[in-house]
Amino acid sequence: MTGPADCNRPHDDDSSRGDNPLAERRAWWREPHFLEKNTIFGCALIVLELIVLPPDSPMQMLLALAWLGLVSAIPFMRGVPYAIALQAVVAGCSLLPGQGWWTSGGTAIMTAFLAVGYLLPRWGAVAAVLGYATLDAVGFSFAGTNSIGGRVIRGAIGAINDIVADDAATGGAEARRQAVAVALPQYSIIVLVFTFALDLMIVGFLVTFGAVFRRTAEANERAARSERLLRRITREQELAHMIHDSVANDMSTIAMLAWRAKAAVAAQTPMTSELRAGTTDDSAESPNPSNVSGVADVPTVSGIADAEDLDTMLDTIYERSHHALDRVHEVIDVLNGERDLMTKSDPSKVMTAYGASAESPFGVQLEKYVEDQDRTMTMLGIRGVSQVRCTGSQTVSPAVRRVTMNLLEEIYANLVRHCTMRADAAYHLFVAIDDRHIRINEVNTLADESDSLTHGHRHGSGLGLHRASIEALGGMLHASAQDGAWTLSAEIPLAVS
Repeated sequence: MTGPADCNRPHDDDSSRGDNPLAERRAWWREPHFLEKNTIFGCALIVLELIVLPPDSPMQMLLALAWLGLVSAIPFMRGVPYAIALQAVVAGCSLLPGQGWWTSGGTAIMTAFLAVGYLLPRWGAVAAVLGYATLDAVGFSFAGTNSIGGRVIRGAIGAINDIVADDAATGGAEARRQAVAVALPQYSIIVLVFTFALDLMIVGFLVTFGAVFRRTAEANERAARSERLLRRITREQELAHMIHDSVANDMSTIAMLAWRAKAAVAAQTPMTSELRAGTTDDSAESPNPSNVSGVADVPTVSGIADAEDLDTMLDTIYERSHHALDRVHEVIDVLNGERDLMTKSDPSKVMTAYGASAESPFGVQLEKYVEDQDRTMTMLGIRGVSQVRCTGSQTVSPAVRRVTMNLLEEIYANLVRHCTMRADAAYHLFVAIDDRHIRINEVNTLADESDSLTHGHRHGSGLGLHRASIEALGGMLHASAQDGAWTLSAEIPLAVS
């Protein structure tokens, strides 16, 4: 549970505000620091009172210095026990001998009650107000102790008594001044009631004022804690997004390329031919070598046994592995604090890796990227068509480029996981760029889950992460599966809302 001591401390996450002392002081003043500011104002008023109303005796000067020391110690009082001790000191000042501003405490008492209201919980603050008002009123009325409120009430009653006597003399009656206690038989009770009421109003206001600042500080602390929690959740989501993009997408392609390359190597080895000679007729009729060198049944597409195609597969595996490794290093750098989470990889570097110049228009870069991806899909036995049409001339911001590229990577990764492998076109991808939006539409046929090469490794959170990123830019993403076909449509505004 957060106490007042915690609420009164700054919660700025930046450990350094720069080398400007004036800026640091302004930043400190904008933070709560109620006890410290209360002490500053209290000490300033006491010093001003010492100049305007200097004590008239050495004892009064000692009391003034004592009150100044008490107010100066308030910022170091943290928690309920210190508040109770401060309340006891304030109540005990009424037992000091003599009368006067410095004997009763004056400004120090008001500063102390502000701190008591800040430090004590609700019912403790209520008890402090009622207890002090009762002790002050009873002690002043029946024991003659010091009380600022009691002296005010007694002076007001005396003034009223004098006014009544003067009015009577003006009317021709015999001027007969009597002591207030004699003129008012219930004088002590009247002083008691009015002193209690006055103390209740003044002390109650001061304590309530301090309690309001306490609750404000607690609300600010809760808001800051919620903000930190939100930043933590956002960071975890961003890290999950980065890990998904760096590992899941590239690993799906690498796994399938390795599987098909292994099948191609197994089909070219003499051992495979010898094993085929010893198989039954039924197994010989199968289009795929089964249980040969540990190779499972893989949907066959003509041409995978060609040596040039095999080299291309291995080169693609090598490139994809390095790409995934670079992305994993980015995540590690973020976790180690060596890289800002918001400083993600430049999309132009991804384009350059696929043969597009970093200075090329974004539409040209996308064309190079989808051409390369189509070649990779063909190597995997997945055939389709990707088209990019650019009719706009507006510059695409890095944020929009990043979101677009991440979505295209996810689309091709999902094709690897779920698209059917057949001789005709199994997917169609269209990317259109105009002056206002980037529109992406994709449709593909779905393979049975048991027939896919990534069977048993489905996660399903990728598109949700990309939808959140697109919606954060003011765009939209819709995807659905119906009648054995998967459709996806996305619209990303070029002007980020």
